[in-house]
Amino acid sequence: MEPLFTTKTTLTLDECVKMQKYRLRGSIFIRIPFVIFSILMLLYSFYYSLYIYALVFAVFVWFWTFGDSVIDKMRAKKMYNSNKSIQNLELTYYFYEDYVIQESEMGKTQFKYADLYKIGESKTNFYLRDTRVSAMVIVKENCSDALCEFIRKLKVK
Repeated sequence: MEPLFTTKTTLTLDECVKMQKYRLRGSIFIRIPFVIFSILMLLYSFYYSLYIYALVFAVFVWFWTFGDSVIDKMRAKKMYNSNKSIQNLELTYYFYEDYVIQESEMGKTQFKYADLYKIGESKTNFYLRDTRVSAMVIVKENCSDALCEFIRKLKVK
């Protein structure tokens, strides 16, 4: 049986970093109550002239809100560099009506669309997630318009 669509992705450090950012992108909203509380604490510290506390709060809030992207990039880099077998690994995806096959020099894996944990989309990639922490990375620029529409329809189901 011939696949409906075929595409290739090379797993680079940049793609791993993008996947890590996408996977954790919703976590900023979890922090909103903490940021509001911290701003109130800053105002309290300034009102009572506790400037050292204000500085500590400001640094902590900034780091916790924005500095974690640096840590996420370091984690992705560590994961990528620690596993030599995935570095610049070329993955070929074959899309069929009910399933996708991921093939590389390491082997072949088949995933039914119904069994996928989640299908996500960023500006540059699609992510077919089989678990909360792993995903198949589909680079949009390597896809035909018809394949992009096919994946978007899968997201809706």
